[in-house]
Amino acid sequence: MAVGSVIPNVTTVVPNDWHSLMRFSRDVQKYLSALAKSDRDYYMSDLYITSTTALRLLATDASQKVVSTDLASWVTGTSNEIEITDDGDGTITIGIVDPLIVAKGGTGAATLTDHGILLGSGTDAITPLGVATNGQLPIGSTGADPVLATLTGTANEVVVTNGAGSITLSVGDGLSDIGGLTPADSNFIVGDGANWTTESGNTARTSLGLGTGDSPTFTGLDLTGLTDGRIPYLGASGFTDTSVYYSSGSVGFGAVGDGERIYATRATYPVIRAVRTTASTNAGQAALDFVAHTSGDMVDGFGGGLTLSIADDADAINIAAGIYCERDGADNTSGMLLRTRNAGSWVDNMWLDPDGNVGINETAPAAKLEVNGDARFGNGGSNYAEFESDGTLHLNGDATVWNDFVVPVQVASRSTVPGTTAPNELAYKGGVVYEFIDGADRTCYFTIQLPHTYKEGTDIVFHIHWSIDTSGAGAGAENVEWDYSYSASSPTSDHSESWPAPTTGTQTVDVQSVTADDHVLSNIVTITGTNFKISEVIIMSLTRTGSTDSYGGHALLVSADVHHEIDTVGSRQITTK
Repeated sequence: MAVGSVIPNVTTVVPNDWHSLMRFSRDVQKYLSALAKSDRDYYMSDLYITSTTALRLLATDASQKVVSTDLASWVTGTSNEIEITDDGDGTITIGIVDPLIVAKGGTGAATLTDHGILLGSGTDAITPLGVATNGQLPIGSTGADPVLATLTGTANEVVVTNGAGSITLSVGDGLSDIGGLTPADSNFIVGDGANWTTESGNTARTSLGLGTGDSPTFTGLDLTGLTDGRIPYLGASGFTDTSVYYSSGSVGFGAVGDGERIYATRATYPVIRAVRTTASTNAGQAALDFVAHTSGDMVDGFGGGLTLSIADDADAINIAAGIYCERDGADNTSGMLLRTRNAGSWVDNMWLDPDGNVGINETAPAAKLEVNGDARFGNGGSNYAEFESDGTLHLNGDATVWNDFVVPVQVASRSTVPGTTAPNELAYKGGVVYEFIDGADRTCYFTIQLPHTYKEGTDIVFHIHWSIDTSGAGAGAENVEWDYSYSASSPTSDHSESWPAPTTGTQTVDVQSVTADDHVLSNIVTITGTNFKISEVIIMSLTRTGSTDSYGGHALLVSADVHHEIDTVGSRQITTK
């Protein structure tokens, strides 16, 4: 129907003429406005817009022109949720994205396994764990997907029975038998070869061969060959004797003790050995610890120790010696004591104090070694140095040593000793010597007193130090002859010893190879010291017989000395050794 036939004075719309459409729109508006002011009803039917497409929506374009459009142009889906499908005829189909992802509440999978257990994978698609068989359970595995597994029982203890949707746990046949027993006082659970059952104490003892009374008879248990008091050893073939004994709290190894807590005996060495294993290579490692424990507060003198005993065929134990430690000043300070036995009494022989001082027969040593009594140092025989109990040092045998002392030279005038002439005093090398000239006899004198260090009864050696003024010829004998005489006597309290007649002799010294001013040492005479005592006095003379010897030069006497053995550092008394 044409609009103009309904609404009068309306401009006709000309196809493709926008202006005619605009005029048409104004005419309609005016008409409708007029109608709105009246009570009449108006309607339009059969409106045709020739520029549009059939069966499409009308919309205006950017220039407000009415055009045909599809619904798909106006409706948009949501990613991963709503899917829009253009039907091609202006209509659309709206549906959910297939498959719907996990993040949007879906499974992410197109299909799922029938009867399967779903397994999450974060935002990835859900996956099926698989179809569980009877009794299977998903079991966790750290860092990995769970696995389907069944429970496993323990033989003869727990039985697992898997069913459709169920798991039944039950005890094994043996435990089932025990569970069915009635608990009765004093009954034992025993096996009868097929099942578990109960048995009273009396019948159990009979089964074990122990009899039925309160005193077991050990029927069938072979204890023959075992010795009363020994601790038996159970081996593969039964009980056998050992060498370990027990009696009243005492354990003996090898024999029964005599009340000791531990006793051990054996014919070979060692009887007891304590071994401490250690990786240390540079420190002492104790293997045994002997402790003396007092119930009171310990004081000096308290300590423990180890005793050494002896016994013979009488079997009496005789304590022979002991090594002890004793408190000395503090609980953590001690000394060590070595004791022996004398007629059954203890004798303290050696003490080692905390400062390292050792006392022999002395329990309070004031030095690193202090001996109370005589002390010998030597070869264990007759050669030794001995400190006697009063502190005197005495040398014996080869322990004696030699010493010497200078004897002053005495000269006498002819008027004093008629028929003799004294040697000349001669300045020599910064000092004074005695000159015994060639071609004449010259005599000097000595008085010797043996010192208190002298070893009584030993020989002494008189010797001189001298030189010559002219070298020897080097060939043939060139002898200096020294004549000597001596007389010795010891002082006595009763003045009973006299001076004996002099002993005389000659000592010849060959100087053919001696150079002038050489130092010559000559032993003139060894004087036998039998019966000599300390303070023995020897009167002596020495003469060069220059008138008859074969050396043509002068002899120069420098010094006269006596060599002697000493066995003490002095004498105990003024006149006695």
